[in-house]
Amino acid sequence: MTFKVVIFDLDLTLWNGRVMYNDTLQILKYMRKNNIPMYIASFHSAAPFVTHNLGIINYFNEIHYGQFSSKAHMISQILKYHPNVKKNEILFFDDDKFNIEDVRRKHGIRTIHVKNGIKWNDIPISSAQKYFNDFFSKVF
Repeated sequence: MTFKVVIFDLDLTLWNGRVMYNDTLQILKYMRKNNIPMYIASFHSAAPFVTHNLGIINYFNEIHYGQFSSKAHMISQILKYHPNVKKNEILFFDDDKFNIEDVRRKHGIRTIHVKNGIKWNDIPISSAQKYFNDFFSKVF
């Protein structure tokens, strides 16, 4: 494992406005199983309501949201909880290229541009781990 904190955008990253993307729940379960703190940084004004309705609210340590804050500002608040974690051990996933570049430039953390929803291929873990997790998530 090469990361210790994960921050997700909500809209068009974990869900499409109606339902979660196919890999979302398994990815969240994987992170939880590996005791990785997870956060939401979203412009969606009802992010807590959405995560509650999707049944994923309990996966997140906190949900930072609102239209009057930048993603970089939301993430600066989250980073205060993890002062001893190296920047290259923090991942931020977002579908918006501007947010990805802004956060990378201001915080120097690892950013991943998500296209058409988060997928296992977006997660920087080994192929063997992906296969193992995918196999066991279907069997059990």
